[in-house]
Amino acid sequence: MALLPPRVIGPLSECSTRVRVQSQLSGSTVTVYADGAMVASGVGSWPDQTFALTTPLGAGQRVTATQRHSTSSAGCWPSPVGRPTPSPAASTAGCG
Repeated sequence: MALLPPRVIGPLSECSTRVRVQSQLSGSTVTVYADGAMVASGVGSWPDQTFALTTPLGAGQRVTATQRHSTSSAGCWPSPVGRPTPSPAASTAGCG
């Protein structure tokens, strides 16, 4: 059986420190990408959970997620969900 891709749930911003992902299987390895670069990863323990970002997000990046469970894997959700919006300040100075 093919896995469906997990969904990234917004809103996200440059100040986000975690990303919410839904529809992953318990025990699957979830990887979150921003414009193709890995920014979070972890083992799914629930079909709706958050993962800590290892790299800050930038305004306008496309954030997607994949999951891998045993020998099955699922690619990125096809819709452009989870694009971070610019923070009110031009820099991330207010993100602390």
